[in-house]
Amino acid sequence: MEEKYYNYFKTKLEKLPDLRKYASSIDNPEFEKWWGSIKATCERMGPSYIKRANRIHFFPMVLAGGDNSAAISSMYQSGLNQAGAFLESLMEELQTWGLDTLLKNNQPSSNDADKFNLYLTISQQQAQQIIQTINLDDYDEEVRERVQDLFAELKKKDKDKSKIATIVKWLADKSVDALIAILLAKASLT
Repeated sequence: MEEKYYNYFKTKLEKLPDLRKYASSIDNPEFEKWWGSIKATCERMGPSYIKRANRIHFFPMVLAGGDNSAAISSMYQSGLNQAGAFLESLMEELQTWGLDTLLKNNQPSSNDADKFNLYLTISQQQAQQIIQTINLDDYDEEVRERVQDLFAELKKKDKDKSKIATIVKWLADKSVDALIAILLAKASLT
């Protein structure tokens, strides 16, 4: 049984170079099939595996107005790198521990009997629609400038946390709907 799963993940890992040829995962049925199959398998393996898979993102959480193709492409490639490392990790775990041990250790305890997990999965197309709902043109010039400043600061390697906090506080006071739209988009994609 371990060999079956090992070979499955190995086949998925071997598919990565073909997927790297695409600029993004948007409207890419080959990617959707590949990643959907991996996530479905992880879900069957148990909560910790699907949780790990859900931490991998192939699409930016928030996009600013204008041409975002470079950010989308960069995030897609970064997501593929993370997925590759994840697949290698799964294969190593299968070789080291065996499937029975992994599945047994991944079962909910009796204390968790009254708990449940809800996994929300959205397609990249749905993510794009959510992003498009944050249309900066809908807001006045001052709000657009603050949002642009926030995006610019968040992209920096050495972020100024006080500047970010100041902008977020201002948005919360002056345009809470813009701040909520940004937060909802982020929450929908994590």
